[in-house]
Amino acid sequence: MNGCASSRPSPVSVKGTVHVQLIAIVAAGAAAASVTAAPPADPFRPQGRRPVEAVLTAGESWDTSARLETSMAGLVGGVIAHYDRRTIGELLRCSTGRAFGAQEISSAARIAVVHLAVAGRRERARVEILRLADGSVAARPLEAQAGAGVRLDRNAFDKLAARWPAYRGGFDAPAEPSARSFVMDPPYVRGSITMDKPTMRKRLYRGMRVAVQDADRDLARETLNVRLPAGYEPRHPAGLLVWASPTPQGRIPAIFGPALDELTIVCVGADHAGNEREVPGKFQLVFDAIATACRRYHIDDRRIYITGMSGGGKVSSILATCFSEVFRGAIPIVGFGSYARLDGSWGEHRRPYFTRPERELLRLARKNRMALIGGPRDFNYREMLERKRLLEADGFVSIRFFDYPEMAHQMPTPQRFAEALGWIDEPYRLGRAREAAAASALLAAYFEGRDDPTARTDDDRRALDDVIDAGAWSDAAWRALELQRTR
Repeated sequence: MNGCASSRPSPVSVKGTVHVQLIAIVAAGAAAASVTAAPPADPFRPQGRRPVEAVLTAGESWDTSARLETSMAGLVGGVIAHYDRRTIGELLRCSTGRAFGAQEISSAARIAVVHLAVAGRRERARVEILRLADGSVAARPLEAQAGAGVRLDRNAFDKLAARWPAYRGGFDAPAEPSARSFVMDPPYVRGSITMDKPTMRKRLYRGMRVAVQDADRDLARETLNVRLPAGYEPRHPAGLLVWASPTPQGRIPAIFGPALDELTIVCVGADHAGNEREVPGKFQLVFDAIATACRRYHIDDRRIYITGMSGGGKVSSILATCFSEVFRGAIPIVGFGSYARLDGSWGEHRRPYFTRPERELLRLARKNRMALIGGPRDFNYREMLERKRLLEADGFVSIRFFDYPEMAHQMPTPQRFAEALGWIDEPYRLGRAREAAAASALLAAYFEGRDDPTARTDDDRRALDDVIDAGAWSDAAWRALELQRTR
């Protein structure tokens, strides 16, 4: 028994004060455990009270004179979102009551600061919302010690945050260069769409026998390239085009320049996201590039497109179809993938690239424009034609093939690319022109019969709200905002 048994004290040998001390230690440990197990206080309910208003900001303060009835006025004043007594429940329901660890704070990124108003208190309680390294979301009082907070329900929060403007910059002319490709300075922003196994199975491979894996996501190791159009100014939102390169080089192609400048479209592309990269990783970079660009540059999210060449063309068509709520159009160049299964004569090319989208996504995909670019000298040409034909038979009414007889497996000319992008962007431009015209008409009606156009009454301010809502970020909307802010 190697002496161990004889060295263990018998229970009956513990007596007197020693026994009392042991009982006290056990009791203290149990009490400490019960304290540790207690759920943390909900930071969205200061002192346990339900707030009556919440103002969300990118920084720790905002222009308190800003009128919050329109999102444009709020954002110009530094406000991301505003919740009153009727709507604040949407924010409160995100809290789970589950604590997060202090060690998770070091790599967390701030999403927003919440300023909570409670009836009877003059000062607002401030809470910061954080994105943790694992993609989950948490909240804690801004002045709290590290780790003092709760996790938020990610699905509920993401649905709420999807309605917030992504842009966090100012409205002065940017310091960065325009009309040329350059590398964006890190840190980069994680997109809300995560290329994990559940997402890959649901969006791309539902019902297919395909091995899936999580994306190799480490933005600290990535490089994102961007090109701002000539004349870009954040007072007027730009479009965004994602470039899916088939090579490790994600620099924005020079041939895109004339079209991007003419249409005022920002272009972003990632290095090391070409044919050599595993599918989940390169798909993930597309969404992280979008999130980063939308955070830094003022982008109209109704105007996000994707293009790529060869393998990148297939990436553009796959993502535009499977994530049709994100992309309003695509330009696949000499490469095109679809969910159609071709007949046996196509050999290895007969297989579908992904599964047919579900109802709402399919409806959007059928509606969004897709401009294929290719020619008969390209080895992918016949497959592109056949897949286009099958999609049209399945209700896709907005596919157009820009077919050039002498084109091989190559990039198009600047003029040809401009024609395709112009066609993709046409619905947005027409809709935007209608919005601007409506805002101008409302502003003209506001001016009619006034010697002094300054907004002096609530009715005046509401009339100018209508101008802003009709055509946010238009010249008329900026003039209406100026009149509201004039005292």
